[in-house]
Amino acid sequence: MNTLAYINGDITTEQYQDLINQNVTSILIDVPREENNEKVIDKSLKTIIESLRPGDKVIIYDLTNLYQTLSELALFFKQAKEKEIELVILNKEEIFNSMTDKDFMEFIHDLNEENHRVVQEKIERSKKTSKSVGRPKLSQENIKRIRNLRLEKKYTLRDTAELCGVSVGTVHKYADRVGE
Repeated sequence: MNTLAYINGDITTEQYQDLINQNVTSILIDVPREENNEKVIDKSLKTIIESLRPGDKVIIYDLTNLYQTLSELALFFKQAKEKEIELVILNKEEIFNSMTDKDFMEFIHDLNEENHRVVQEKIERSKKTSKSVGRPKLSQENIKRIRNLRLEKKYTLRDTAELCGVSVGTVHKYADRVGE
């Protein structure tokens, strides 16, 4: 049985020491990189999970170290459970400290399922009440007005947008990109 400690580049010395004290056989260090002002990890933990055997253990200091959404966490936990890999989270929120790691993983999975169900219900409800999701369509009259102000009267993008009550991007879409 292998015991793997997962560490990303944001871990503190204290957190590192706590992980090392868990008698780990190997350490995976995943260094996050900035992409569009957001921290991204290269998902090497997912790759490692695929190579582990049943009975192996992965120790993670804190869930925030994974940089994953609720649905990504639920999928990650499910994959670990299917492969019979034990996941240990050292620093859980105080409210979850009384839960075993297995119960905590189940809780996250159930929470994700409930979240998915609620979102689906809201979508169905809005479909039934004819509430459309997304941007409203522009009337032909408004499109003609945008084109008239922008192309014939040579108004600026911003002035046309303000007069027609639309965004600058909408003016660009309906007037400046005509014929592209």
